[in-house]
Amino acid sequence: MGARTRRALVGMLGLFLALPLTVATGTGLAAAQPDAADAPVTDLPANTPAAELAVPSRYLRQSLDWQECDFSSYVRSISPQAPVTSCATILVPMDWRHPDAHPDISLAIALSHATGHSQGLLTLNPGGPGLSALDNPALFATAQPRLFADYDLLGFDPRGYGHSELARCPAPAGAWEALPSVPDLRVRNAATHRVETATARLQARACASRELNRFVGTQQTVDDLEFLRTYLSRHRSLSATAAGRSGAAKTAASYDRLNYLGYSYGTWLGAWYADSYPTHTGRFILDSNMNWTSSMYANQRSDSFSFQRRRDRMLFPWIARHNRTYHLGTTRTQVKRRYEVIRAGVLRAYRAGRAPASAMDLDAELLGHLYSDADFPVAAETMVDYAELAARRVAAGSRRDATGTTDTTAATEDVDSSQLVRCNDSGYAHDVAPVLKRADADTRSYPFIGYWDTVGQCNYWPYPATTRTIDLAGAPRLLMFQSEGDPATAYEGAVAAHQATAKHTRLVSVDDEGQHGLYLTGVSPCVERIGNAFLFDGRMPAADIVCHASRLTGDAKAYPFRGPLDGYGHRLNAVTTPGSPAAGRAAPPASPTNPVVQRLQRRVAVQETQAHRAP
Repeated sequence: MGARTRRALVGMLGLFLALPLTVATGTGLAAAQPDAADAPVTDLPANTPAAELAVPSRYLRQSLDWQECDFSSYVRSISPQAPVTSCATILVPMDWRHPDAHPDISLAIALSHATGHSQGLLTLNPGGPGLSALDNPALFATAQPRLFADYDLLGFDPRGYGHSELARCPAPAGAWEALPSVPDLRVRNAATHRVETATARLQARACASRELNRFVGTQQTVDDLEFLRTYLSRHRSLSATAAGRSGAAKTAASYDRLNYLGYSYGTWLGAWYADSYPTHTGRFILDSNMNWTSSMYANQRSDSFSFQRRRDRMLFPWIARHNRTYHLGTTRTQVKRRYEVIRAGVLRAYRAGRAPASAMDLDAELLGHLYSDADFPVAAETMVDYAELAARRVAAGSRRDATGTTDTTAATEDVDSSQLVRCNDSGYAHDVAPVLKRADADTRSYPFIGYWDTVGQCNYWPYPATTRTIDLAGAPRLLMFQSEGDPATAYEGAVAAHQATAKHTRLVSVDDEGQHGLYLTGVSPCVERIGNAFLFDGRMPAADIVCHASRLTGDAKAYPFRGPLDGYGHRLNAVTTPGSPAAGRAAPPASPTNPVVQRLQRRVAVQETQAHRAP
């Protein structure tokens, strides 16, 4: 096996360990049902006025033990002008609606004070749901050091994840291993349906068994953010002293408004905050938008076509243009055919015990490389690696040998908790038959990952969802960035959200581009200029704008992509092309990406892939 193959398998097997593909039928688990006295109330109806969060005084009286964060010295080694970032743990109610009904939980937070005259407090969320964000404001600021000078930066791990109070989903030891399995969930039949429903039931029962998990949702996190803004505003002198800036509170702007940068699910979180607390909403950039005016389920439905569109119309043509390097075909049709040949070969090798990786692992790893333009070469190498894997003649041993064995001494084992926010944010159908039928149809239409969007734990979630109908009434105008071929948050959904809130949003589209995450990534100088002007100077574009893509790595020019900006939108959403296109069609050269931000993008891609992936 070549070096590239070994490298690919290490990453892929790590992904496999994080998300096993087999799950159980009957395991003796009783369905966890909420007690009547303990059941959360869906007590924040759509658009209930919530201009101020009612915070019991005991939470505002907390004294925090600020210590330099373990990542602070690393940030300063990259950007010597960066301030020290201090970390602390703070307590919040498990349920903001009923703060005395449950034990408190802890949030991990990080704070640095502006080295210049602060324009206020700014926080950042990279996506997920459920991704750690404690270090993200400081690390993203290394790509735009003016953030260190102009803003006090707040990092936080959302409740349930990272270093905050952790959401865990314990199942009896061996329950996971006892579940049925199939070698390829793309094959849609009764056996596949049994695997998917058994997996979903196990995950739902395991996650519903913990008190915290029913409160791991966007509205509770929004209230956490509003509390942090309020707390830090009231304790500015103490927090500034802890961070080595004794005079900061006297010279900087107030924290009356929260400034925000959100990517992917971070756009959903940001829109919910702006809708909940419009009078405390400052400069908000929502980048790579979910359709936050719709449901989690509707957003998941777009993944099948948007990921396949990015693969077939952007990645595969790029690979074909570089056939001398990868030898996978000279047209996108040939590359697509080659992918299916490789996939079938990997499946045969897996079934024969000659490969520790399955065809579904190939799909998952390639998908993870679709988020960033810079990963296109890695995606092509992944196909080459799997072709080599499929051709192996040496037995690889059993799948369990390749990935490790279950600890049989443990009483419980945790299953995936990444879906909790989805389940608590939106209602899902409890009748799974139509869901399975639709997943079968999606797989026929979009074979790349159509089989991923199937029955999940949210279909068996026993608790009511807390939803919002987003209209942003009373909020200042939010700035949206969106690439035309974004795989993880389809352009059509972003346009639908923009059209529903046109008086409160401005959309900047990037034509012929498909990267997930634009601002501060270096992929579009046009986006960088607009984002900087808004974030640092408060200058919002007067109308919707269309920027143009940079050329991809190794390409002599930017190649056109026939997508929704050209009238080729998906039928799930009606699309109106944004007005005021930028003049000229010349594509700027490929922009260098800050290596730290690039690593963050890859971390997000891996974790979001795990969250997207089917059981």
